Amino acid sequence: MSTPEERISEYPFINIMSKELGWEYVPPSELKKERDYNSALLKDRLMRALLRINAGKISEEDAEQIIKKLEYLPHTIEGNREFLEILKNGLSFKPKGSKFHRTIWLIDYENLGNNEFLVTRQFYIKEGENRRRPDIVLFINGIPVVVIEVKSPTTESETLEVAYQQIKDYESAVPKLFVFNQFNIISDWTEVLYAPTFSDAPLDMWGRWKDPYPHKLDVTYYEDPIKVTAYGMLSKENLIDLIRNFIFFRHEKNKLVKIISRYMQFRATNKIHDRILRTYLGEDNKKTGLIWHTQGSGKSLTMFFTAWKLYRTEELDNPTIVIVVDRDNLEQQMFETFQKHKFNVKRASSIPKLIEMLYNDERGIILTTVQKFQEPRESEDKERTRRYREMFEALKSGNHPVNKRQNVIILTDESHRSQYGVLAINMRAMLSNAFIFGFTGTPIAKDERNTFEKFNPPGELYLDRYSIEESIRDGFTVPIYYQYKGVKYKVDKELADKLFESEFWMLDEETKKKLQKKVDRKLLLKLRKRIELVAKDIAEHYQKYIEPLGFKGQVVAVNRWACAYYKEELDKYLPPEWSEVVFSPRDDDPQELRKYHKSKEKIEEIVEKFRHGDTPKLLIVTNMLLTGFDAPVNQVMYLDKYLRDHNLLQAIARVNRPAPGKEFGLVVDYSGVFENLKEVLNFYQEDIKGVAYNYDSLKEGFKNIYNELVEFLGGVNQVNKNTLDYFVINYLRDPARAKFFEEKYQQLAKLFEFISPDPFLAPYLDTYKKITAIYKAYVRKYKGKKGRKFRDYYKKTEKIIERSVEAKEIEDKFPVIKFDVDYLEKLSSKVKKGEANDSKLIDLTVVLKKWSERNKNKGPAYQKLSERIEKLIKRIYENAEKIQEFSKQLHELAQEVIEIEKEPLKYGLSSEEFLLMSFLHEKLGVDKQTARKYVLELKEELKDKMFSGWTTRESARAEVEQSVRLFLLVKLAERNLEPSELERTLDTIHHEFFELLVENFDEGWK
Repeated sequence: MSTPEERISEYPFINIMSKELGWEYVPPSELKKERDYNSALLKDRLMRALLRINAGKISEEDAEQIIKKLEYLPHTIEGNREFLEILKNGLSFKPKGSKFHRTIWLIDYENLGNNEFLVTRQFYIKEGENRRRPDIVLFINGIPVVVIEVKSPTTESETLEVAYQQIKDYESAVPKLFVFNQFNIISDWTEVLYAPTFSDAPLDMWGRWKDPYPHKLDVTYYEDPIKVTAYGMLSKENLIDLIRNFIFFRHEKNKLVKIISRYMQFRATNKIHDRILRTYLGEDNKKTGLIWHTQGSGKSLTMFFTAWKLYRTEELDNPTIVIVVDRDNLEQQMFETFQKHKFNVKRASSIPKLIEMLYNDERGIILTTVQKFQEPRESEDKERTRRYREMFEALKSGNHPVNKRQNVIILTDESHRSQYGVLAINMRAMLSNAFIFGFTGTPIAKDERNTFEKFNPPGELYLDRYSIEESIRDGFTVPIYYQYKGVKYKVDKELADKLFESEFWMLDEETKKKLQKKVDRKLLLKLRKRIELVAKDIAEHYQKYIEPLGFKGQVVAVNRWACAYYKEELDKYLPPEWSEVVFSPRDDDPQELRKYHKSKEKIEEIVEKFRHGDTPKLLIVTNMLLTGFDAPVNQVMYLDKYLRDHNLLQAIARVNRPAPGKEFGLVVDYSGVFENLKEVLNFYQEDIKGVAYNYDSLKEGFKNIYNELVEFLGGVNQVNKNTLDYFVINYLRDPARAKFFEEKYQQLAKLFEFISPDPFLAPYLDTYKKITAIYKAYVRKYKGKKGRKFRDYYKKTEKIIERSVEAKEIEDKFPVIKFDVDYLEKLSSKVKKGEANDSKLIDLTVVLKKWSERNKNKGPAYQKLSERIEKLIKRIYENAEKIQEFSKQLHELAQEVIEIEKEPLKYGLSSEEFLLMSFLHEKLGVDKQTARKYVLELKEELKDKMFSGWTTRESARAEVEQSVRLFLLVKLAERNLEPSELERTLDTIHHEFFELLVENFDEGWK
């Protein structure tokens, strides 16, 4: 049975699904008539769908066997992966009497109307001893594919965190439901978040679906997140598309991980797909488009989703899809992406191999680099060289079959680099009739706009755009701050001039001036003396600011010699295993560089350890790992190389990947790049909004929030062991004040973690410690938590507070409150005797609140008491300064809770039997002893009919339900009701009473 609050919170989703998106809503009271609580499937509906979709292929008996196969899948993430494979690609099944296997489909992907879409609420399900009831479940053809947990905006305790924990609990307690489920959604009305089934992602890493594409709405996500998410993810067409084309499994760190598309990936993929299909079918003539998705937003996965969906599109008649990147390491990364997802892709690993694939008119997905679109080089095998050159010329001529086909598609990565010059001309000549779509992680520079017209139909700049600012706002990347140290580490100009003169004395003055502009900076940056100074600063900064938070970084040097110097210098201040040099080796390198040569396998090992191991903590690089390198643990880049435009944007984006506890990325600039950011980034300002912020703005932000909190708390500087309780008990019991304080403190603490131990903080430190003491005491007092997350996220703050006088005081004065009857009795007794101060009354309020949250769905008696508790707590919160006036009511409610907790024993009943007694006492209007007698009578009548597992047998369920109805009819008849009233009352209560039996006596009534 659900509370009014639950129904209120669920209906916005249900109304949109049923009234706007065409889903059938079946209430739980109706659905229970056709289902088995021990199964997650709606078997009758699935049976009908199997026979309807696979008409002529299978019999009813076959359909029953298929359903059994599905129910035998393991209740794990591996079972979920196996089921997704069946859902996407059909089930290979040999029908009875047939010699051959057939592909049996669970969803009709070609005819949307041939599927059944059903939404229900309060979906009760059992697994072993566990019983759970998710708020909303969506079914396609009787298969549960989405679980939604919604919290009421009117109930202070109903938060996204609670919904998140409930989803985790459901997955653990009733995994049979989640074998079939594809993703979960949680909402508190102001936010809607989603994540794939069995995701390990913490709450702050769940996604938001902020675009209803292809639907157009008159509201944004921020105005109506439920509506936008429902249209974007749960409209019939979009949900089926998501299941078939945008949900995959891959292995990460030897672990199976499920991924689901982000909204901009879904949108871009479908824009490309729709443009290609319309043109291919003769409905349009556009064959190009440019996708700008900022770095860190998952561009490689967008290319993967696009290639997958195009390859699966039957109307494209088995296309050829060529994915082109501009570097071997990017080709390897893309290849690994496809491999992780168990997707077959052909890798053109050499020039002859690519030419051969295209000449043979191969279909499917081909992965290569732009450098392979060139004439084959001379080789010892003259005949082979001649043959491949002929193939190459035939392809370039435009008369080869691959040139004439309309279903050749090129997806080119980092198009600002790869699509110019002879190689790009060759590519377009060899695939002259192809569709071509460019992907870039950086915006188009001002001087590139004309050049990029080859990717765009007239009047279109981007087919799809996802900017830096959008990515930060969505949480897919973190904001980057820069700290400019170029002034402090400038090189002696006179010395630099002498060095230049000694190198280029033979040139005339004009040539020297031109050359000096190009080489001057490199010469300055690699001066050994300067590197000694910078390395010392890097070591100090990393040890003080970054390493205590558990994050890592990169040192970007001007060239390979500088990399070697940095390694030698950093080893003087840091353990040698903390840093590794990673650069491309050359055969003619001297010994000083050769000692840093590493095999490809060794580099991969180092990168993996950087991502997931303890060491290395710093990677020293010059060109490698500045593009396409994702490591969320990477928070800082020590930049000592002059970069600009695309190269700068790509490099600094290495530190923008989100991770738990990582609020920002940082670039410490020793090169002077950030001295004039507008000059080195030749882009339109609207395209690079949010690219990087000055580090000093963090300090300004800290100061502003600090001042807000000091003003808010008034006498915060008077906090000591005697006054701490005043701030916590008297000042923060008002929920509005408490919420403001909690939000502001968390903002302040995040800034402190990032800035500390900067001397800037010194004047604020004492007061910050006192504010932190108040916060920690508040969390223990009102949230009932010890603060594990505090230690995880605020490590530097924890260190300074644990040494303070206030730390011990917090533990002594504010123990974490847990509910048990003994503790409740002690509190209640103090209240009765008039010995309870405000602090104890708050403790009692917290305990009652926790009891209410845990028990309100147990039955009518619990629900009514919970509602009274919540009403009183609301009144207390509204009159926080007058809590003593509510002491009598708190005591009375506490006594009722104690009584209801102890009452089953008083009546000689189990807790489950007591629920039945309470129901009959309320609904039949009889006293408790009479209700107890009825329960025991009913037990005698039903105990032989209610064997272990009786709820799974339709005949047993029907017999028990009939007995219950007859029993209740007899008891109601004793009240001499009018026939019409008797029938109406019986209809109202018999379903609820039977549901209590089903929920609580699955193992029988003993």
